[in-house]
Amino acid sequence: MSPPIPAQDGRAQRPAPPTHSSWHEARFLDALELEGLLPPSGPLYSAESWEDTPFSSLVEHVRRGRIAAAIARRVGQWPLAGALARALCDLGLAGRLLVRSRKPASVALVLQERAVLWFALLRSLFGTRGKIVLFAYYLHPSSGIRKKLLRRAFRSADVCAMLSREMGERYSRELELPAEHFVMIPYKSNHSLLPSEAPLFLGDYVFSGGNSERDYRTLFQAVEGLEIPVLVSTTDPAWTRGGQIPRNVVLIQAQEPHYRRLMAAARLVVVPLTANRLRGAGEASFLNAMWHGRPVICADDVSAPEYIENGVDGIVVPPADPSVLRDAILMVWGDREKAEALGRAGRAKVESGHTHDLYCERMVKLGCILSREGEFRCPRARAEAEPEHRPR
Repeated sequence: MSPPIPAQDGRAQRPAPPTHSSWHEARFLDALELEGLLPPSGPLYSAESWEDTPFSSLVEHVRRGRIAAAIARRVGQWPLAGALARALCDLGLAGRLLVRSRKPASVALVLQERAVLWFALLRSLFGTRGKIVLFAYYLHPSSGIRKKLLRRAFRSADVCAMLSREMGERYSRELELPAEHFVMIPYKSNHSLLPSEAPLFLGDYVFSGGNSERDYRTLFQAVEGLEIPVLVSTTDPAWTRGGQIPRNVVLIQAQEPHYRRLMAAARLVVVPLTANRLRGAGEASFLNAMWHGRPVICADDVSAPEYIENGVDGIVVPPADPSVLRDAILMVWGDREKAEALGRAGRAKVESGHTHDLYCERMVKLGCILSREGEFRCPRARAEAEPEHRPR
């Protein structure tokens, strides 16, 4: 720590807070106190509301036009008119974001959605003086044209934040963009934001839920014939139509708060994800399960290995392998002491590193650095420029 600087009147004067230019990866930002950062030299703004965070005064909420949003809701029941109204509403929001981005040292903290993609594409055409942090973790280039548009949008952002390093590397290869263009911002347990509730009794069932990139076919094969009740909550029509569902599996379509209470009362939570994916998935689900102190098994090879220490605070198995998943379920189900240890360790990990407020704090820190320093270079790029530098 720097010594105090003597003032002219003889009193000790605290040094100015550093801009932390040596911290060039989001995981290292965890060690910074927010008070240790200089405030942004330009406005921070977002298309999302920050009212439920401690940083609402720092991030302006750029809203959709009220009239356009009202029209979109009104005609939403008609497919063609509703689609056109939503597109115009998205373009309107993109224009509002573009106006904000013309301010010097401004930083947009934006999550992926259609309006944000329009914003990024417009910025690539017109250029702006501000910066963009694009949190884009649900995008998939399903066609050649979509791939070109996504590449252009990603390239127009100053930083593309992903939920895991593996995601960043996969997008870097797929979109042919430099690896240093991507950075990891660890995700959060959404349930950590909610007030605590009276716990339900601990149920003797396995819980699984969600729609995005879920591989319930592998889960069904893994549990078929077992004397273990399995509760699966999904609204995906591919699974709710029926089909080959084992007798010990019950499909439901639980809504909040019932969904999280069923998860919190389960003896074991399983998150089965598809193989050969570009993007991550299920991060919120397994972090929510860990927040509730439930032992979690995740079948994944993208994000989960970076969040779960296998055998310590959860179990990670390869995706699309029912026999390995079955063995993991039987192992955790049959060892109560091991299951409780996994649950305790998972809860401790989320409390220390994956709460809603901490996730928002990381985003604000990244915005502050970009606003003042104008760029954000990852350790790889930094090391090439300054071989002697090593993050502390």
